[in-house]
Amino acid sequence: MPAVVKFDEIACGEPYHAALAFVGHEPRELSFPHSHADFYELMYVVSGRGVQRIAGTDLPMRPGDLALARPHDRHQFLVTGREQLRFINIAFPAACGEP
Repeated sequence: MPAVVKFDEIACGEPYHAALAFVGHEPRELSFPHSHADFYELMYVVSGRGVQRIAGTDLPMRPGDLALARPHDRHQFLVTGREQLRFINIAFPAACGEP
């Protein structure tokens, strides 16, 4: 995965991207650190436990939590439990959130 992801690389021609995503098969497994060039990413945690490392801060992620990554926020995920961190991932272009 590239260090900076563009919206057209994940949802070319679409108004948004939505998927069930997961991180980790082993405890303490990290995802690839990356940022977004031109889109927001919302993550709703379905199961598992983890941490989102974002903008220099570790934020816990548990079932029922909702997290946001803004364009240019560098982030990655760390699994802290014994099961995969699973979340519904919704991405949409930054232009949608601008006045």
